[in-house]
Parts: sequence; C-alpha cells; structure tokens
Amino acid sequence: MYMNPMVQRVYKHLNKNYKQASFIMGLIYYKLYQETETKSKTAQEIRGTGTYYDSYNAAMQIDSSLVPQVYNKSKLVIGVEKMPYTEYLGFLRRLTLRLGGTFRSHGVQEFRENLYSGTDSTGISPVICYESIFGEYVTDYIKEGSQFIFVLTNDGWWGDTPGYRQHHSYSRLRAIETRRSIARSANTGISSLINQRGEIIQRTNYWEPAAIRGILNANDELTFYTLHGDFIARIAYFFALLIALYTITRVLIERKR
Repeated sequence: MYMNPMVQRVYKHLNKNYKQASFIMGLIYYKLYQETETKSKTAQEIRGTGTYYDSYNAAMQIDSSLVPQVYNKSKLVIGVEKMPYTEYLGFLRRLTLRLGGTFRSHGVQEFRENLYSGTDSTGISPVICYESIFGEYVTDYIKEGSQFIFVLTNDGWWGDTPGYRQHHSYSRLRAIETRRSIARSANTGISSLINQRGEIIQRTNYWEPAAIRGILNANDELTFYTLHGDFIARIAYFFALLIALYTITRVLIERKR
C-alpha cells in the first residue's frame, strides 16, 4: 500500500516534518487474488478475465515505520455496501445502483482490530461510519487495548437533514460508555473532538471546509459497560418477555372462564 502515490505523499511529508506522528485515513482499496489463493465469499470476477478481486472500506495508519496497518470495516450498510441474497433480489439492481449503492458486498474482517503508534504503542480504535452507532460492538475494540476512538465517516449522503447530527450524537454516547476521547472526521458532516464525558471540545459545521486541532486525554481503564455491554437492554427484554407471557396467560384464562 505504501507504493500508492497518495500514500507516498503523506509518508514523505511525515518523514520530513513530523517523524513521531501517525496519520490515519479512510480509503477504499482492492485486493486481487492469485489463481492459487483461496477466495472469499464476497470475491467478484473481473468480467471475462478469470481474475477475482475484493473491495474494502477501510482505515489505514501511515507513519515512519513503513509498516502498513489497515482495518477493514466489518459492519456494512445494507444496500449501500452489502447486498444479501443477490440471486433472489436481482430486480433491485438498478434501484440500488441509482441510490449510490452496490449490488454486491465489500469484503470484511470478522474481528475488531486497533491501530498502534510505532513510537509509543498507543492504541487507536478505527470505527468506520455505521459501526459507530453500535455501542456493544465498539467495546470489542476497547477490550483489545485502545486508549482512543477515531470515527471516520462520510456523512454526505445524509444531505442537510437531522441524520448527520444524530450520527454525530452517537459518537458522544460511545465516549460516555467507554470513557474514551474521540476524534471524529466526517466528510461534509460534523468533525469534532469529544472528551471522555461526551462533551464536545471542538467541532466543525455542516458543509464547511475546516480543520481542527486540540489535545485529547488517553485512558486505558475498562468501564462496566465495556466489560458487560448492553445489560440494561437485556434486562428490559427479559421483563418485556415476562409481561408478554403474563398478558397472554391472562387472556387465555379469561377465555376459558
């Protein structure tokens, strides 16, 4: 990946001016399979060539170590990045493509993976777009030993609606749940720095070219929520089930009477 011209430009800039820095960016990249390689379920053929490839929505860290660190997004947006049962839903192909989606699926990795600084081993959780709305899902990164959360997202497809504001609010919840400071970079949405209490330190406005700079505090403690997940929701589901069973039982008893 370091052979890519854009990546080379970033690396040369860091190596010349900021050798201790790490640069994290979002990207779409493609993997070509050799004939002898085992192909994934999402691999697609380049029409008529017999060559297969996968595409990935990913985050990449660039630093002076020249060791590529890449995390591939695992929780994909249905209809935009992932289309299940393509053999049965072929009639939706034109509509899906017209809406800016795809009629196949990006490749994924099944486990959460952090990016680590080559200078001090600081761990960053690279949470990509849609993944940030799932609290218990995000804790899987934290359990692997990260001190910060970076949210990389393209919110342009929301348009000027409450959607991009709600998406930003989810990041504040993730900060509170995990007690991790968050740096959020959003294309056309709200980019921000958020502290461990979910308070916004700095932010940009919608559709405004801008850059922000600030200091975030690291934390390596695991919160009760990180360790146990959505326990409140599970308790609520349990009592909801009990109430439903009680109601059904009362109805059946009344009918018998």
